[in-house]
Amino acid sequence: MTCWYCSTTFGSGSKTGSLNAARAVSGYFVTKSGRTLVFSALANDMPDGTDAQATAAVDRALVDIAAAL
Repeated sequence: MTCWYCSTTFGSGSKTGSLNAARAVSGYFVTKSGRTLVFSALANDMPDGTDAQATAAVDRALVDIAAAL
């Protein structure tokens, strides 16, 4: 089990998963204003060799959401 966002400023817990050409993460985080949000993100049908790019894009999006709210 991987806790992808446990070290972020806002605190959270999450679980990642993967299959060929797909990555997923679901969990929760606490926003800057103290709200708890539940999320699930899925990247599917990814070209070979793009796993790190997909993970980084989802990571940036979730951190931006947590910071904005």
